[in-house]
Amino acid sequence: MKDEEKTWQENLIEKYPNLLRGTYPSVGQGWEQLIDEMLNQIKHHMRWQSKNKTVVKDGEEPPAKGEWIDDPYFVQVKEKFGCLRTYHYGGDATIRGIVSMAEGISFYTCEVCGNKGESRKLSWQKVLCDKHYEEIINCVNPEDI
Repeated sequence: MKDEEKTWQENLIEKYPNLLRGTYPSVGQGWEQLIDEMLNQIKHHMRWQSKNKTVVKDGEEPPAKGEWIDDPYFVQVKEKFGCLRTYHYGGDATIRGIVSMAEGISFYTCEVCGNKGESRKLSWQKVLCDKHYEEIINCVNPEDI
C-alpha cells in the first residue's frame, strides 16, 4: 500500500509501531500533529532513558538491581468529553507529563483542522474552530443541539 493510500492513523502506527501497538487512533485529523509530537517526545525520552535504565518489556520481570522503566505503549487514543484522551501502560513521570500536556493542548485545538479552537457544546462536546463550528451548526437540525 502506498503512503498516499494509507490513513494518517496508519502512517502514525507505522512511524511508532511500539508505542501504538495496542491501538488505532480514533480522533479527527486535526489532532494528527499533536499526537505525532506527543509520540515523538516519548520516543526521544525513551531513547535517552534506555541509556540510564533497563527498559522492561510487557510481561518481563524487572531486574533485581539497577533502575528500570516499563516499556510504554498506548491502548487507546480517542476523544472524550471534547478533548484528547489517551490510555497507556508503562513509562514514567516524564511520559505522564508529555501525555498530560498533549491532552491539555487538545482543549484548544480544532479536532477537524488543527487550528485554534474551543470547546463547543452541541449534543456532544467537541473542540472546533469558528469555521468548523459554523459548518456543523448549519448542517445540524437546531432541535438536536
